[in-house]
Amino acid sequence: MNRIKYRVALLFLIIFVTGCSQPIVAIDATGDDYLQIISGLQVRYNVRLQYDNFGDPSWESLKCDALRSGDLMRLREYLVLFDREFSKYPPEFVAKTGLKCIYLCKNLQVGSQFRSAVPDYYTECLYYDIYKGYQQKGYHEDVIHHEYYHMIEQQLNGDAYYKDPEWATLNEKGFAYGKGGATVQKVSNVGAYNHPLTGFASMYAASGFEEDKAVTFATLMVADTQRKINKWAKEDAILRAKTEFMKSFLYKNCAEMNDGYWAKILK
Repeated sequence: MNRIKYRVALLFLIIFVTGCSQPIVAIDATGDDYLQIISGLQVRYNVRLQYDNFGDPSWESLKCDALRSGDLMRLREYLVLFDREFSKYPPEFVAKTGLKCIYLCKNLQVGSQFRSAVPDYYTECLYYDIYKGYQQKGYHEDVIHHEYYHMIEQQLNGDAYYKDPEWATLNEKGFAYGKGGATVQKVSNVGAYNHPLTGFASMYAASGFEEDKAVTFATLMVADTQRKINKWAKEDAILRAKTEFMKSFLYKNCAEMNDGYWAKILK
């Protein structure tokens, strides 16, 4: 036991002396539980989960930095949250969506815009920035599911920006979506779940077909927001129709995502 404590202390001393620029792999020998989380997710879902040595993205404007030893504390915190949220998905469903890798990173950006997450549809990889917005309660839980839904749409409907004609009929006659989520990234409070319009959980949802569906999906995947949308849906027939549509769509692709599945999320 003393020998183990000595090794751990020595490794942290090395990190302290050499600075925070060392790769996280430098302290992997401690056998930290974050490695068990990574290994468990990789085995269960047959995906690669990495915090460095990322593959090349599909477009040059997507950039991010690998995590280093100074990010270890934040990585631990994020992995506990990520494991809890992503483990809600049945492995059969994840396999059907074609997901190949999950990259945990920092300073994630597309062009000049910093992002909390980015789905790369062509390499089947999801990028998540473990820092952006992490001090905002419930933010990362929402982001994990929201961005994954864009990949779900790409795989199951053939296009992440699919203009679903059936979904369109659920809105009020004459309603027109905006020009997409990228155009409202800097709008204050646009992502807040406050039921600002009939049929919408947030103003961000009104920015595009793809965002409306991703918002609806994400609200259902987290207990706090599912309670909100369920409450609003009692009085809002359009929002109720959208939640029913989403649940039906998911059930058709994975029988495990039935009524009991959604009830379990609320527990």
